[in-house]
Amino acid sequence: MYAKELIQRYEAGERDFKGVVLDDEDLEAGSNLQKSDLRNTDLSDVDLSEVNLSDANLQYADLSRAILFQANLENADLDYADLTDADLEQANLANAQTRMTIFCNTTMPDGSVRDDGCIEGEEDEEIDDE
Repeated sequence: MYAKELIQRYEAGERDFKGVVLDDEDLEAGSNLQKSDLRNTDLSDVDLSEVNLSDANLQYADLSRAILFQANLENADLDYADLTDADLEQANLANAQTRMTIFCNTTMPDGSVRDDGCIEGEEDEEIDDE
């Protein structure tokens, strides 16, 4: 699915986007996906900067390498989501659920890097490949 179509469908009232794959499509800053069901979506490598994802269900979503700079994830459900190499700098994670979320080389809202969800050996993978 293309980002433009996703936003058009959201604006038409649709909220169920389970399993959607955005093929390296970036969402326009300020896009609103509040209260969307984005379970099992593939949002890897997508720029979601300044996107409103508050109250969204992102369980099991692949957000690896996604850019979530200043994104609003307040009250979002990120249980079991993969945030490997994601950038959450200045994002709002207030009251977000993060049970079993993968944080591996993830830039957190305060700029720190979180690695507590890495699969053994994953955080050293880049170094080993050189």
